[in-house]
Amino acid sequence: MDARPSDVQQTEQDKPRQLGPVVAVLIAWILGILLGNAFGGVSFWLLAGASSLALGLMVYWRLRHVPHVARFAIRFFAMIAAGCAAAAWHNVRVERIADDHIAHYLDETSQLALVTGVVDSRVNLNPPQRGAFASFTYQSPVTMFALRVDSIVVDGRPVSTRGRLFVKVEQADHRLREGMYIEAVGWLAAIGGPNNPGELDYRRIMADRDIDGRLTLRRRGNWRVIEGERSRSLTSTLASWRRALRDEAAAALHAGLPPGEERRAFLDALLIGRRSGDAGELSDAFRRVGLAHLLSISGAHLAILLGLTWLVVKLFVPNPRRSAVVVGVVLVFYLCIVPVRVPILRAAIMAGLFCAAYGSGRLVSGTRLIALAALIVLIWRPGDLFTAGFQLSFGVVAALLAFADPLSKRLSPEPEVRVHGDRTAHTVARFIVGYFAANIVAFLVAWPIVAYHFQLISPLTVVLSLMALPVVTVVLGFGYLKVIVGMALPTVGKLLAGPLSWSADAMTGLVEHAATWPGAAVELNRTPSLVWLLATLGVTLAWFTGALRGRRVTLICALLACVAWLFVSDRGLWFRTSSNAANPPGDRAALRINMFAVGDGSCYLVRVDDAQRSGIGTGQAARTLMFDCGSQAFYDVGRRSVAPALRHMGVSHLDILVLSHADLDHFGGVLDVLDAVSVGQVYAPPQLIAEANDRPDGTAAFLVDRLRERRVVIKPMTRGWQADLGYAQLSTLWPPADLEPKRANDSSIVLSIRTSNRRLLLNGDIQQDAIESLLELEVDLKADVTDLPHHGSFVDASLQWFKSVQPQVALQSSGPTRLYNDRWRDAFEDADATRLITARHGMVEVRISHDGTISWSTFRPRPGTIHADP
Repeated sequence: MDARPSDVQQTEQDKPRQLGPVVAVLIAWILGILLGNAFGGVSFWLLAGASSLALGLMVYWRLRHVPHVARFAIRFFAMIAAGCAAAAWHNVRVERIADDHIAHYLDETSQLALVTGVVDSRVNLNPPQRGAFASFTYQSPVTMFALRVDSIVVDGRPVSTRGRLFVKVEQADHRLREGMYIEAVGWLAAIGGPNNPGELDYRRIMADRDIDGRLTLRRRGNWRVIEGERSRSLTSTLASWRRALRDEAAAALHAGLPPGEERRAFLDALLIGRRSGDAGELSDAFRRVGLAHLLSISGAHLAILLGLTWLVVKLFVPNPRRSAVVVGVVLVFYLCIVPVRVPILRAAIMAGLFCAAYGSGRLVSGTRLIALAALIVLIWRPGDLFTAGFQLSFGVVAALLAFADPLSKRLSPEPEVRVHGDRTAHTVARFIVGYFAANIVAFLVAWPIVAYHFQLISPLTVVLSLMALPVVTVVLGFGYLKVIVGMALPTVGKLLAGPLSWSADAMTGLVEHAATWPGAAVELNRTPSLVWLLATLGVTLAWFTGALRGRRVTLICALLACVAWLFVSDRGLWFRTSSNAANPPGDRAALRINMFAVGDGSCYLVRVDDAQRSGIGTGQAARTLMFDCGSQAFYDVGRRSVAPALRHMGVSHLDILVLSHADLDHFGGVLDVLDAVSVGQVYAPPQLIAEANDRPDGTAAFLVDRLRERRVVIKPMTRGWQADLGYAQLSTLWPPADLEPKRANDSSIVLSIRTSNRRLLLNGDIQQDAIESLLELEVDLKADVTDLPHHGSFVDASLQWFKSVQPQVALQSSGPTRLYNDRWRDAFEDADATRLITARHGMVEVRISHDGTISWSTFRPRPGTIHADP
């Protein structure tokens, strides 16, 4: 009997209680992966699996005279063995690295390396900087691509290796092309994790792209082509053919399109999986409204593409088997023109199984097909179970198959008596209700998973999905039709450029406009707990399955409890890193200073307890001061690092913002941060204001003008200024109002903060002249906590300054290059002081308790991260 599209749901309804062997094995495999992740080791799980099989065979032999009991016993122990095998396989994939893998040469610390390999992705030229001050950069655009490594030079000899590296050339280089076989010399390192709370974890993104490490080339001359030295193989020939086909498809897509880099970047990402820097702002808008999955090739794209193909083919080829073959051919062609990435292959496995099932002409079970696809993926990559992509792909699809049709019937029950002749109207009505039901199911399953993995809730996703899906379908339809027609008949393909551009502009316009709506996105301060995720999904499934039918009050209370649980636990957080550095919520510090990890730059947040006498908790009672916000390496540090960390810590308002001096690496992130939080008063030395007036085309003038547009006025801060912040006393030690420095660094504000008989000193970038002047004036510099001036730079007067300050804890905000010739090392070895460096520790928090105890913790977990002085 031929398969029909409705067979998937019909089979599930006919046999709702039959679990099936594939689903049972999948459940056992998932439980095994969870156990393997919790309890390491390989030998134990292999022994346990073998023992389970042996015990099952023994029980089966003894109970063979009772067939149904014997069969149950062997199946039960076989499931246990499958779970043990999954645990062992997961641990093999996690703990065992092949001897020839590039991972053996990767470390957090960069090392100079010479590697050879194939350029394995599109070569992109990206802007060197982003953020409010990006137009002031002097840097060249950077060149980025993936390199499939063949060898690495170790001890002067090439060693065969494998793996993929993300390569960045810090100059524009138009010579590089996908498929080139090159030799490159650069700085090799592992992909670093986040350095501040709330930051994006690039390790997860790169893992989805099968990237193992990174290689940074300082100059475009640090690579050369060695194509002639590489032997051609069948694999390389097929790869070259795929690249040529992808390039031809991209050319057909671009032919005739009106000018517009953002539109082209959007179509490239949506249709052929090519990402470029031109879609940066648009990507943020899609993420905010919960439609980021539309900009990466996923199961949704394949479902729309293959669904459109099925509908068109059915008009000309009524036989379902032949239609499935045509759809399968389209799927293969699609895989040839898009990059080979884990999410794409995951979606292709699902689509391929459905094509094979329909092509077989047999009744198929949608749940079992999804289970089989999930099992294949988890055998291939068991660690994918813990990724958002896997959970969203298979969770949403399984929920749609199981609950979309029943929910549509609950929303609009079938009439008992149908009026004759209203078949078309009924079909349209059922389609509309089904469309609404599918979007509701997808949202209710996806939103807790998105909140858990990305700390983001997009309440408008349901509405926007209803509006966006038809437009996306039109874009995909016109886009792929333009690619296919354009490759065969380029002139005819250009005629589709207009409709494709109009539909793409409609889609991007909708998203960009929706991203500005109030409530478009709610960003959480922390990752919700796993218990909350399971509880929320449990309530959702209970409603879908009808377990709470007739208990409307119970359902509403359960949903409200889940939402309240999420937002209540999301407020009043304390800075928390690892278990040995956690600050208990009952420990209300008098002062906390957070040194953000911003590379060679500076950003400090001071939070002073304002509830010392009232007994209110530290959450909303803290008064806040930010000292500088900028980075030499990342002009968008405010948006990418500081603002997410502030959200994570629950900071939405700055009482005081101090800009130490007129250097971009100290204020380059301010404007982006002020887009995320409100500010009370802004202070800067008069020398910064004077520079803004003297150089109207400079960065200081740009800062002052943009602050004026926000109705924020910069007030001068000079030596002698004093104020209270909560129960802390602020005073300025430098600069004098009439200072005319030779360098802007020597006009830096030196800020003193006293509380609980302790003192904090922040020094900006003061150097030789300013330090000598402070010492000559015999200013009291002694402080318990200080930062090292100018990111740890060492000048002639540094040692005398250090002896005058006598700190117990010294903070150094710098990148790793400052540590290569570390002249401070000897000073700290001779002194009883602790130095904390963002390049090593990530974000640092120092706490001064009301009794004067000083303790510190770091964002990167390291041994011995707590230090206290009585």
